[in-house]
Amino acid sequence: MLGKLKTAAGVLHGRSIRIGAQAGVSKEAVGAVATVANDKMTNEMSRKCDNIKVLRDQFEGTCRPVMDQAYKDTLMMIDEIMKGKGR
Repeated sequence: MLGKLKTAAGVLHGRSIRIGAQAGVSKEAVGAVATVANDKMTNEMSRKCDNIKVLRDQFEGTCRPVMDQAYKDTLMMIDEIMKGKGR
């Protein structure tokens, strides 16, 4: 399971960098925005992962369809990557 999570994080990060590059945004800028977003979410959850409901309540309506599709796409990519590694 940890392997899939690490692979998913890598896929999503790579996707962010590719999309940013297409929009003319540097890899460093994408990383900086990700850091700011992560810090903001962590603060909103009072630095406790068990308090993720705060974020769900705030973003679920607008983000859910996009996240569901990204999740499906990521799972398909991970399966392809894992097949390529002989797993």
